[in-house]
Amino acid sequence: TCYDEDFSGSLDADWRLLYSDGGYTPEILNGRLRMTTASNKLATAMTKDYEFVAGENLISIEFDHFAYNGSGADGFAIVLYDSSVGASPQPGAFGGSLGYAQKDAAISDATVDTPGFEGGWLGLGLDEYGNYSNPTEGRDGGTGFIQNGIAIRGKGSGQTGYTYLAGTATLNPVLWSSTTNYSGGRFRMTVDSRDPLHLYITLERDSARDGTYESVIINKFDAIGNQGVSPDYIRLAVTASTGGSNAIHELDELIVKGVCRAYNQDLPDYSVGFVDAVDSSY
Repeated sequence: TCYDEDFSGSLDADWRLLYSDGGYTPEILNGRLRMTTASNKLATAMTKDYEFVAGENLISIEFDHFAYNGSGADGFAIVLYDSSVGASPQPGAFGGSLGYAQKDAAISDATVDTPGFEGGWLGLGLDEYGNYSNPTEGRDGGTGFIQNGIAIRGKGSGQTGYTYLAGTATLNPVLWSSTTNYSGGRFRMTVDSRDPLHLYITLERDSARDGTYESVIINKFDAIGNQGVSPDYIRLAVTASTGGSNAIHELDELIVKGVCRAYNQDLPDYSVGFVDAVDSSY
C-alpha cells in the first residue's frame, strides 16, 4: 500500500492543490474529500506527492464515490500523469472533459482552446452528466452521450490525444442522485504493466461498499496500442467539475497500491546529486 486515505482529519502535506476555479477550494467535510459543491461552473484539481513506476508495475486504485444534490453534473476523474512535468501540472478542461480531456473553443463553451491534463497518461472519468464519453467539443473518440457512465481516456498532450479507450453504458445503480450523501459505490481500477509488452486495465464496482466487488464494469483490455511507451514515473491526481448543472462530488477511503516512492519536487531526477564514490586507484 502506497497510501490509505480515510480523510478523517486535515489534508496532510503530501496533498497539493493544482487548480481551483469558480470560488471553491477542495476540503475535508464529514470525513470525505469534497471536490465541488452544488454550484455552477466549478473546476478543481488535487494531487498527491507520491510517484509510481509506470512500467513493470501493478497499480491498484480503490475509492468510495459520492455525487449528490444539485442537478447532476458533471463528475470527477482519477488521473495518472507523467511525473516529469513537475510539481504542479496544468489540469485539463472543465465541464464534460472532467479536468482531464481537452476542449476546442470553436466547437465548445470554452472561450479559448483548453489543453488536456499536462502529461496526462490515463483519465478515469465518473460522469453523471454524460459528455466524457462524447466525441464532441474537441475530445478524441467516444461512444456518444452516456449519462451515469464511466470512461477511460488515454495519454495526450495539449489539444492532441486523450483518446477514448473504453467505457460503460449507463450504470445501474446510477452515479448521481438528488438524495443527500448518495454514493455510486466503491470502485477499483487496476493498471497492470508487469509485462512491458502489455498494459492491462480493469475496472470493478462494489455497489454496496461492503467489500465485495460484485461486477467487472470495464473488462480487462490491453491499452498498449494506444499508449505506446510509458513514462518512467507517474503520479495521481483527482479532478472535478460542474457546468450549467451541478452536484456535490466527494471521494473517500482512497487506497493506492503499487511500487511507489515519495515525490521530491526539488529533486525529480533521482540520479542527480549522486556521485561516484569509488577510488579508482584501488
